[in-house]
Amino acid sequence: MFEARFQTFEDSTERAASAARVAALRAELKRRRLDGFIVPRADRHQGEYVPASDAVAWLTGFTGSAGARSCSPIAP
Repeated sequence: MFEARFQTFEDSTERAASAARVAALRAELKRRRLDGFIVPRADRHQGEYVPASDAVAWLTGFTGSAGARSCSPIAP
């Protein structure tokens, strides 16, 4: 039978873990003496729809539909 499904705005990401993940990335950037790291918001096929296992969402908690993130070894 038909089941109605509505869009929800519940935050299902692990936002609490994102600060620790970004801190670990910054520490690794310092260790390797890198100036920064770009995390693209795309899948390996450059498709229009990004899968749920997105690196940006995992790292930062951002689940929007567009954009990329960059990280430098120095916190703003």
